[in-house]
Amino acid sequence: MTTKEHIIQYCKDHNFKLREEDFDGSIYQYSKYLSKTILLFIGVSDTMLNVGIIVLDTQQQVYKKDTTLPISLIEPSYWRLHLSTMVHDVVAAVFDEMTNLGFKPKK
Repeated sequence: MTTKEHIIQYCKDHNFKLREEDFDGSIYQYSKYLSKTILLFIGVSDTMLNVGIIVLDTQQQVYKKDTTLPISLIEPSYWRLHLSTMVHDVVAAVFDEMTNLGFKPKK
C-alpha cells in the first residue's frame, strides 16, 4: 500500500467523515470531532499530507492550526509516526495559542 492508501484506510477504520473528494480521486479530506469543540481534519493527495485542528472554546473563540508535509518525504512503513507527529504539532500549536504559553523569543 502507498502512504496515501494507508492514511485513507486509517481514516475509514477510525470513523472519520469524508468531507470532500476531488472528482478524480486525487484529494481526500477527512474530519472527525474528538469532542464537542475539537475537530481534527486530515487531507491527503498524491503529493501532500495536511493535518489540522479546530478548537472552539467557551467564549466561541476559534483556534485553528494546520501543517503540511510533502507525501514523498514519508516512508510508507513510517506513515503512522508522521501522522501522529503532525497531529501532536497542531495540538501543541493550538494549546500555545489558547493559553499564551507558547515560546516567544525576546526581541
